[in-house]
Amino acid sequence: MTAIVFARATNGYVLAADGRTCTPNLPKHIKTDTAEKIRIHRVGDGGYVTASSGRGTVGDVSISAIEKLLVKERAAAGRPISGPGDFARSLALVIEKYNSEQECDCSDNYVRNDGFGCVYPRDECSRCAANFTCDKCDATPIYEWLPPDEYGCLCSPGEGLPSSTASKFPTGCRCKSTAGGELTWLCVPYGLDAGEAVTATFSATYHPTPDCRVIDQNVLLQGELAGVHAARSDTAALADETSDHALTAADVTADAVLRILRIAYLEAPHNTVLRLQSEVSNVTTSEDVPSVMELAAAVREQVRIDGREADQQVGAAGIGGTARIVIITDSGDVQVRQTTDNFGLPVTLCPIDPDGQCPDDSA
Repeated sequence: MTAIVFARATNGYVLAADGRTCTPNLPKHIKTDTAEKIRIHRVGDGGYVTASSGRGTVGDVSISAIEKLLVKERAAAGRPISGPGDFARSLALVIEKYNSEQECDCSDNYVRNDGFGCVYPRDECSRCAANFTCDKCDATPIYEWLPPDEYGCLCSPGEGLPSSTASKFPTGCRCKSTAGGELTWLCVPYGLDAGEAVTATFSATYHPTPDCRVIDQNVLLQGELAGVHAARSDTAALADETSDHALTAADVTADAVLRILRIAYLEAPHNTVLRLQSEVSNVTTSEDVPSVMELAAAVREQVRIDGREADQQVGAAGIGGTARIVIITDSGDVQVRQTTDNFGLPVTLCPIDPDGQCPDDSA
């Protein structure tokens, strides 16, 4: 999980994020408590401050490292990144290139709707089934999975070959055993000629075209607390409330952002427990729309597997670690707010071993 807070000030912007990265599976283990979720890239007389949540890597390379390399390579080629849209498109090309280099693995596919995997037309229309086209059919062709154990696998292009190779079939299907998650990305240009701050979503597809939009609210929360449980999230509620207030100077705005981040740190362990909600039937609470904390309490009451409490099953909360707060002023100055005590936020929280460190990724 990640918590990123963007806020507009009277004299610039404020960005803040937690510093924790955890393993994707349960129980979660802490990979690092100092993840670089906010990056500063200097380009010419200005530059860009970026932040991201969701997909954290392309292969084994972090989004942070990819961004730094893009900025460096474009500058060396005499084509410096010209804006957030150009930056986003360049990042999308890196992801697409990585996708194209992956090998087909027909033995480990699973149902997806984003173009990955082995597919074939339903045989409701025999002409479609015969020639893999529906030019003569009234309906748009609908593609389903071909069970490899029964018919073989109509992969593109074949077992073990690069997925960039042309498909054997006009369906143009791609075959890949796994796909990286969706990437939510935020970019704030700075400098005398800086444009608007933007956010973009890179879908988990073979061609991850970024959907960019200018940020129009004063406060924007990104990450899991702004996702499926946003209606119950105290963090999201405080962000919405703060967004409705009049703008303040960047230093004051940074304090308001820190209050939002503090709630995120407190709420994160409860939000993590909600990953077990599918194990619970008839969760009841005292309110029609319970908070994340209240709903998690109900899950804790009902979930115990092999003698393990809910918090032990989910492991470490994804939001946490060493926070970072960056102030971007209208004059083009970028400041990283310094702290010696992590702004009073907890650095480590691990229900598996509350008095010590979480086991590492190999545990």
